[in-house]
Amino acid sequence: MNFKGLNLSLETLTGGKNTLIRDDLNVPSLMVRIPRFNIGDVITGGPDIPHPMFIIDGDVKDEIFIGKHLAYINKERAYSLAGKYPANYLTLKDAIKYSLNKGNGWHVMTNAERAGIALLCKANG
Repeated sequence: MNFKGLNLSLETLTGGKNTLIRDDLNVPSLMVRIPRFNIGDVITGGPDIPHPMFIIDGDVKDEIFIGKHLAYINKERAYSLAGKYPANYLTLKDAIKYSLNKGNGWHVMTNAERAGIALLCKANG
């Protein structure tokens, strides 16, 4: 965005909370950045270890990205963009296929991610 000579990125405008990530066809999705947190940060008395949502194939990630908007489908691919009608009446098999069609790293949201976000929201009121 260029506003009166300022070149402002989405990351700058959202304080680093939102970003556009492009799939293998260079089509963007609007994603929310979730920085790593420990179980003890969201559950009183919980251990000081990363929440499982940040452990991918045995590696601990510093952050993950979740689609900001409900996904819509275009050419058998799922996208997160404002102003689009979200997909409905999908089977889980189709939802997985449409996510994986986007290329490496794209997936349907996991139970660990859903649980982690719910706990983070609860911990932050």
